[in-house]
Amino acid sequence: MREMFNLKSAISLIFAFGIGPLFCGCDEGKIYPSEILGAEDGITVILSGNITGAEGYSGTGYSLVLAVFEEGSDFAEVSKAVEAGDSKVEINNVKVEEGRAELCVINSLRKRVLTLASIDIPKSPAENGGVVSFEVGDVNVAPFEAISSRIFSTACIQCHGGTSHSAAGLNLSREQAYSMLVNVPSAVEEGMFRVRPEEITESTLWEAVATDASAHWSFNHSNLLTAEESGFISNWIEKGAEK
Repeated sequence: MREMFNLKSAISLIFAFGIGPLFCGCDEGKIYPSEILGAEDGITVILSGNITGAEGYSGTGYSLVLAVFEEGSDFAEVSKAVEAGDSKVEINNVKVEEGRAELCVINSLRKRVLTLASIDIPKSPAENGGVVSFEVGDVNVAPFEAISSRIFSTACIQCHGGTSHSAAGLNLSREQAYSMLVNVPSAVEEGMFRVRPEEITESTLWEAVATDASAHWSFNHSNLLTAEESGFISNWIEKGAEK
């Protein structure tokens, strides 16, 4: 009985001197400051437009997506597939303070391969109600169109631009590129083609962008593209080189 009395006395003293809340705080669930638990929700990114050619990515190992990238990063923080016929794609609760939203192609590691359209995410998106609207208009995103508009038109057109002096007689302007490449005999390697569908080792375009074979041509092409870009071209050839 004396031991029970002493225990009751001790408990009474604890609450009398204000120590009790130390033992009871866990019941209220306030172990951490409320400002840490009350983090604000992220922003919403909405892409809209008339998008065609998205079906061309099926079975390729690449994905056509709406993606958000942190400033300086090549890897998507968050992404959502853009399907054939989609006119609107929305990603909610995006937590990126500064970066870009892109309609782009990514690989299986979610690394950017090609950017087809982009918009900067403002530093204070809350000023627009936390919504970033991204209108891309009419855009053909098919793999070859992406190669033509985002690779040939930037890295190759200077030498293969459709003038009477186009190197090796190869015109890579958007209007002519496909007919000048696919199943056309090579002008630099006898017995090969510029592009032989499904046969990269018979395609001098693959040799030019993915190997050092062009070192003995009139111009070395091996360092023109990123590894992701040359891999995308190789994949396009292997999958049948569709327009």
